[in-house]
Amino acid sequence: MRLALIADVHANTYALDAVLEDIAQQDADVTVNLGDVVWGSVDPQGTVDRLTAFPGVRGNHDEEPDVSELGLSAEARAFLTGLPLTLTLDDVLCCHGTPTSNTTHLMLTVTPQGARPATVHEIRERLGEVSASVVVCAHTHLPRVVQLPGGPLVVNPGSVGQPAYTDEAPFPYVVENCSPHARYATLTRTPVGWHVAHHALPYDHERAARETEAKGRPDRAYWLRTGVTG
Repeated sequence: MRLALIADVHANTYALDAVLEDIAQQDADVTVNLGDVVWGSVDPQGTVDRLTAFPGVRGNHDEEPDVSELGLSAEARAFLTGLPLTLTLDDVLCCHGTPTSNTTHLMLTVTPQGARPATVHEIRERLGEVSASVVVCAHTHLPRVVQLPGGPLVVNPGSVGQPAYTDEAPFPYVVENCSPHARYATLTRTPVGWHVAHHALPYDHERAARETEAKGRPDRAYWLRTGVTG
């Protein structure tokens, strides 16, 4: 079994198209969307249109109260609100944040000093009791793999369409991948365990940045160009 994992597209169709084209060469059995389809400035409707063909879970930004202001069709809004919080594919549990919350970081810890990778103990505590051998998540935008001792493998594929961002909750922090690449992962079952491959793809990020800038978001445009926040 081979899964292609995409997450945090944030309406960036240029990055998404590059990723989907690359996935087509990977012989994946299933491509799964791990949430946060919209809340970017390039093409929210086009992003939803591309992802309706794939199973997926609901990201926190996919259920914002004013998602209707993004120019989405009624069908697109229904698709987003109809996505489940979790999804199980074979022995893989899919979620956006944690299995019980799409607003909680599973693999990132935010402190008054900023963000840092979550410890094994923190990940286990947030995950709770799960029977799956693999948990795949998103929300942090940072690629990472952690094997919990006596527990599941935890995988975050990183962000397809937004390589950096800032947030204020619960404390101000930044997330930076330090390059503009579109990211995704493949997860393959082998006789000796799960093989994880992270992919970082070039695409026309300058075009995405220009369109984002033209829509009044120079901050997001800078993130797209650089993979850093400033």
